[in-house]
Amino acid sequence: MPLDIPDIRTIEERVRTDLKAQLLEGSPELRRGNLQVLSRVEAGAVNSIYGLARRLSLQLMPDTAESEFLKRHASIWGVRRKQPAKAFGQAIFSGVNGTLVPLDLELRGLNDERYATTEEAYIQDGETQVAIQAKQAGIKGNLPGGMKLYLHHYIPGLKGHALSHGDIVGGADLETDESLRLRLLDRIQKPPKGGSGHDYVTWAKEVPGVTRAWAYPLRLGPGSVGVTFLMENKSGSPIPNAQEVQMVQDYLDDPARRPITATVTVFPSQAHPVDFDLRLIGVDTPSVRQAVQKSLEALFRAESEPEGVMLISHIRWAISQAAGEYDHELISPVANITAGQAKLLVLGQINWG
Repeated sequence: MPLDIPDIRTIEERVRTDLKAQLLEGSPELRRGNLQVLSRVEAGAVNSIYGLARRLSLQLMPDTAESEFLKRHASIWGVRRKQPAKAFGQAIFSGVNGTLVPLDLELRGLNDERYATTEEAYIQDGETQVAIQAKQAGIKGNLPGGMKLYLHHYIPGLKGHALSHGDIVGGADLETDESLRLRLLDRIQKPPKGGSGHDYVTWAKEVPGVTRAWAYPLRLGPGSVGVTFLMENKSGSPIPNAQEVQMVQDYLDDPARRPITATVTVFPSQAHPVDFDLRLIGVDTPSVRQAVQKSLEALFRAESEPEGVMLISHIRWAISQAAGEYDHELISPVANITAGQAKLLVLGQINWG
């Protein structure tokens, strides 16, 4: 049954009534007498105890537990909070042939993040490629390819900046309570089954940065499993790039994690843009158009999944929920939209009629 907690004034009245019954036996009560003071003080103490009881009651179940208690629930089920991770990748240095690019050479990106080389190499044919890693863990360390990385100290024979070769990936923040809670509830409701399809989803979501994942048993024939995933907390597209796919592939290939008889193939989904022909009726302003676009973007983020279906009724609902929208005519699409194999529905262009 729910915890029934009376308000402090009710507690105060109960205490005062009990004191009068036990001590005064109906004698008149002074407005600022000892009885009034005693009942008020005791009511405050009892109310605090009720407040503590309410907070502790929330910690009993993992779906309402607060951070430290949630961590305790998760540890009992073998679910660990994902720790921050450092971004990594490759950088191209240019300079005079024979110049050494030293180990632990510090670089600064335009995102104001610091990086360092994790190996040394010599310039050959005017340039060389070197592995680098962010000095601090976090999603801010991720960078697209071709970005300038400036040398922290001048080194004779080296150009003043390097270029990220391919995306710098793998950076992730400390997992939030809500993300941990969802993984814990998933673990409780769908226990491991020795390599079932959902086990691969669970393992993929253990990788820092992965927010959602899907598994496709028998994808490439008997004994095979296909896995795809999204990284929705990074900037830009949530669809993973080649390095992020390889990161999850390496994690799933650990023999201590998956059955050795299974062949696992991790693959990225391909974006399937959905274009809209839409006419706003009654109120058609830039702010309303922007609100409609944001509402549709939120719908695609929440409901789109690889090879999934986007319901036309949900699309109409999302448009109607936009701030300032009065009425509209959805010219296209006019029916449910199904993503093809390895496709992920994303919002395309909106043509305003």
